[in-house]
Amino acid sequence: MAAIAVPNIGSITSHAYYAKKERNAQNVAMVAASARAAGATNQWTTVEGALEDIVNGIPVKVGEETLEFRVPLNSEDRTELAGILRVEEGRVVYEPSSSAN
Repeated sequence: MAAIAVPNIGSITSHAYYAKKERNAQNVAMVAASARAAGATNQWTTVEGALEDIVNGIPVKVGEETLEFRVPLNSEDRTELAGILRVEEGRVVYEPSSSAN
């Protein structure tokens, strides 16, 4: 029975790792798009630059209120996201990877 359970645990752990990475990528792209829709004028040229802004927070003034668009990521998560996000025409673009399936 243990011989069956051990390989399955490895598979579950691997799937959870990729699911977290994909979820973080989706969140970053969504927050970047939301900030721009709210009026942010960021024109990113690199994924690293976009991640830096998004981790530190993008302030956007809406009327009398300032909203801050942010995704909290550690340095390991940021490094991994640099491989699955891209910047196109100043915008952060996310395309689901086939490794998550």
